[in-house]
Amino acid sequence: MHIKRIAAIAGHLASDRKLVAFTRGHGAYPRKLSDAVGIDDAQSYLSGFSAYPNPASEYLFIEFKDMLTMSAVVSVYDLNRKAVRSATSVSDKITIAVSDLSPGVYLVEIRCGRSKAVRKAVIQ
Repeated sequence: MHIKRIAAIAGHLASDRKLVAFTRGHGAYPRKLSDAVGIDDAQSYLSGFSAYPNPASEYLFIEFKDMLTMSAVVSVYDLNRKAVRSATSVSDKITIAVSDLSPGVYLVEIRCGRSKAVRKAVIQ
């Protein structure tokens, strides 16, 4: 059986989503869409991350609102976009030592898949 055309039908609720596959003269086969892991999932993890304390002097803690189920790359940049720290984690909390960084404003960037989020952090 070769699928000739695929159409997605969205209902009024997210739970109403269906996928219908039309085949060459053999009818339509509706299937309910399953939850997929992808960019939206990564973005939801990133939208809820926090960097504290702010300002920081010894350590900067990066925490996700939900348990992270995919790896995330955390990078700390100075305002010239020079990377001064980098770490990879699959947990919901990351600790970064910052006591040897010069006082100032830094950018904390989290990348998860193709999604990214940035927060400002002040180092004393």
